[in-house]
Formats: sequence, structure tokens, C-alpha cells
Amino acid sequence: MDYSQYNSQKALLWIVIVTLLAFVLSVGCLFYFQETDVVLKWISYVGTVMTLLGLSLTFYQMTVVEKRSANTEIYVKEQIRNTLSTIDVTKAKHYIDFIIENMTAEKYEMAYYRMVELNDIFGNIISDEGFRTQMDSDIDRIYNRLTSDIDAVHKYITKPPVSYELEVIISNLHRIRNNINKVSNYINTLLW
Repeated sequence: MDYSQYNSQKALLWIVIVTLLAFVLSVGCLFYFQETDVVLKWISYVGTVMTLLGLSLTFYQMTVVEKRSANTEIYVKEQIRNTLSTIDVTKAKHYIDFIIENMTAEKYEMAYYRMVELNDIFGNIISDEGFRTQMDSDIDRIYNRLTSDIDAVHKYITKPPVSYELEVIISNLHRIRNNINKVSNYINTLLW
């Protein structure tokens, strides 16, 4: 049970007990005292105190509900972000495998389109500060290299590549995959 929920229930129980005691005491005073004016003034005083107590309880419960609502909203947003990030990371890993296979098979046009998509996904991944801490310190250089690799592959569509540059691109893709694996491991630790 949540501590704030326990406090709310405890406060509500005390309000009910005090209200019942005040009611019983008021009825007892009505029978004990013969003067109705004194009893009615006393009941009015107790009623005012109970009203103020009820208003304070209402205010307290409103703040508890507001806090829970804010916490729930934050939790739901985090869950959505984690789910979307997990999907992005998984998709990025598949894209890298697909790109490497197509580059080695000299299917540069297919590799190019997946590299453009990978660039968008990787940009989203490195924009998340939580994930960025799990990556290498030279992640900006790797990301910039991906952009230039995309341009190089785009050139390969129209003319044959130089094999050394192709090896560099594949090496960069492997570095990106290593970083994405680190992010994937980080996500797995969050989910468990």
C-alpha cells in the first residue's frame, strides 16, 4: 500500500470517528441540557469545526490526486518513450545488418535508402540523454561519419565504388552497431 494512500485513509477514518463522536455528544447534550439555545450554539460550533476539517481533508485529497495524476502522466510518457526507443533500437540493428549485406552484395541503392532511414533513427537515439551516456564518447564523430557515408553510397549508385572506402563505411556501420548494442543492453536493464 502506498504511504500517501495510507495517510489519506487514516485521515478519513479520524474524520468519521470525530464526526460520530460529535454527533453522539451533541445528542447527549441535547438531552442533558434543558436549554436548547446552549445546545444549538454548541452544535453550531462543532459543525463549523467539522466543516473546516472536511474542507481541509478535501484540499489534502485534491493535492494527493493531483500528485498521483502528474506521476502517472510522467510514468506513462516514460513507458511510451522506452517502448518507442526499444523499437527504434531494434529497427536500427536490423537496418545495419541489411545495409552491410547489401553493400557487400553491391546493391548500393537498397543500402542507400536504409542508410537514410538509419540516419533518422540514429539521430533520435543519440538525442536521448539517457542513451547518449551509454554510447562512446566519440558518438558525434561517428554520427557525422554516417552522414558522409550516406553521401558516398549515394555516389556508388551511379558509379562503381573504391573498395577501401567501402571497407571504411562497413567499419563505421559496425561501430554504430556496437553503440546500438550498448543502448539495447541499457534498455534491457531498464525493463527488468
